[in-house]
Amino acid sequence: MSTIKLSQEEVDFKLDLGLGFMQIRDLYGYDLSGVDFSNRHLENVSFTDSILTGAIFTGVTFGDNVLFWDTDIEGAVNLDLVQVKEIGSRNGTTTYIPYSNRVCCGCFEGTLEEFEETVQVVHKCNPQFLKEYSDAIAQFKAVREERKTNEGQH
Repeated sequence: MSTIKLSQEEVDFKLDLGLGFMQIRDLYGYDLSGVDFSNRHLENVSFTDSILTGAIFTGVTFGDNVLFWDTDIEGAVNLDLVQVKEIGSRNGTTTYIPYSNRVCCGCFEGTLEEFEETVQVVHKCNPQFLKEYSDAIAQFKAVREERKTNEGQH
C-alpha cells in the first residue's frame, strides 16, 4: 500500500478544522514531507506512521495528545524530538517531546514520569525490556536537563 502525499493546503485544512471533545486531527500514515508547520501550536494531532522528511517545524510548540508513534522524522527541520527505535516488547519506536515532556510508545501517551512508572510496573519481570526502556528514559531525562540548561542561558 502506498502512502498518500498531502499538500500544504490539505494539511492546513485538517489542522484548522474545529474539533469536538476528545477528537484528534488525523494525519495518520500520510506523506507530509516538505509541509511547513512553522509557528503553530500543535495539540490533538496524530502523526502516527507518517513521513516527515523535510517537514518544517520552526517555532512549533506542542500541547497534549500529539502522537508520533512509529513516525519517520529523519530529515525533519527544527523538530525537537528524541526517538529511540527498535526497543522494548514491540521492538518499536519510542518518541519523547522535550517541549511538552510527553512520551509516545505503543499505546502509551503521557508524561515522562508517567512513562517511567508504567515501565517499572509493566516490565518489572522482564529485565531486558526494563533495561531498554530505562536506558531510553535516562536519555530523555538528559535531553530535558540539557534543554532546561540551554533555556537558562538565553
